[in-house]
Amino acid sequence: MLEYTLPHFGTLQLESLEEYYQVDLELNGKAVQVDLNFEANTLDVETFQRVKSFIENIEKFDQKNQDYIQQDFENERDC
Repeated sequence: MLEYTLPHFGTLQLESLEEYYQVDLELNGKAVQVDLNFEANTLDVETFQRVKSFIENIEKFDQKNQDYIQQDFENERDC
């Protein structure tokens, strides 16, 4: 059976996925809950690699989102 390991979630069986996985983790000093939801019970390795890349870079995505929100707020004030 094919297995794939995701950060924080551990090892998942690619050919017998559960519908829902959830983990609690700390992100930039705050407790957050991250969950994965699957419509099918199988998934290809390429998709898991994209999910893994997102999870590994979640702090960078969070920072980009915070920067975007701050920039949007400042642009609204200038109008």
